[in-house]
Amino acid sequence: MDQMRAQKLQKQLAKEAIAMLSLGGNAADTGTHEQTITLMEKAWRLPAEETQRLLGFIQQEKEVIQRLNAGEDVPHIDIDNEDVLENWTGLETLEALEDLFETSLHLDSYAERRVMFDMADILRECQNLLDWITLTKAEKSLPEMIAG
Repeated sequence: MDQMRAQKLQKQLAKEAIAMLSLGGNAADTGTHEQTITLMEKAWRLPAEETQRLLGFIQQEKEVIQRLNAGEDVPHIDIDNEDVLENWTGLETLEALEDLFETSLHLDSYAERRVMFDMADILRECQNLLDWITLTKAEKSLPEMIAG
């Protein structure tokens, strides 16, 4: 992975955090997203200004949620006029998981590497990776594959 790809993933994670806030309101926890974005800057020596810009978007969406809860009519945040609610493709999800694990190799501590693992686990769950996987005919006939 190079810096350009790391910056792309940072942006995807910021969009994902904003989507979580848009859909889940105050109940959404974006802490892992924010930590991951920050650690990606460290691991890949990314520009601090871009990291702060992305974290700023997440903070702005948190403020939007507070204002909506107070009864104001305000629009949700978008990043660079891109749809934050758009699901990732299976390939995008797999690449992100791979990139998170590669990033973990560039971090100094277990705690930092654990953030990458936790982010990968969140993405595995919320991006519905299994929806993109097509079962073979033989797999479809197995009861545990159907139930799972």
